[in-house]
Amino acid sequence: MSSILEITLVLLWKDFTVEARRALELITTLLFSLIVAGFVGFSVGKFSPDSFIGLVIGGTGIVLTQAFIAIFVAIMSFVREADRGTLTGLKLASVTPITLYVSKLIFTLILVEIFTVIAYGALTYFGGYTLEPIRGSLAILLASGLYLSVVSAFTSALSIHLEAKLALIPTLVLALSAPLMQSTVTLIVMQNVKLAGLLTISSLVFAMITTWLSEYILE
Repeated sequence: MSSILEITLVLLWKDFTVEARRALELITTLLFSLIVAGFVGFSVGKFSPDSFIGLVIGGTGIVLTQAFIAIFVAIMSFVREADRGTLTGLKLASVTPITLYVSKLIFTLILVEIFTVIAYGALTYFGGYTLEPIRGSLAILLASGLYLSVVSAFTSALSIHLEAKLALIPTLVLALSAPLMQSTVTLIVMQNVKLAGLLTISSLVFAMITTWLSEYILE
């Protein structure tokens, strides 16, 4: 058990070190999060006739921003390993598919949640008084980020067997995330933070299922 944990931490360190050296992509994702969320917040705060409509538009905007962040991170995950040929090297190094998948899932989760918090901050800052009700929705967005992270990692792992990876990843992520995105917007509009726990539990169950499937996908 301790060796599995050590291997997972080593893989995580490798991923973050590689991404730090290729900082341009992380900076691009950061700018995307700030610009889109900030633009939505500014537009809603400036032109929305009431806080309810602003909440609907703001909630939809932040959830779509999360989805596109998940797409960007999916491309940084298994797809990049496959393109570089390092995925084969990891398999030859006796890294089990489940350990590899869990490390990528944690890597994806950290990035998606960080960019979610940044986008949320930009949205609420530029939204001003109109988006005041959305300030209590961070827990919902973090729960949504967990699910999107699982979808992102699973889609990335699935895409290594496909030829048109970059074209299919956005479609797969959006298709698998659509029901959750609708539920997340509804929870934000209703300000039902209590159901964020149910969303988290559902995401964890989905994570366990995809982890089990990864043994066959990455074999």
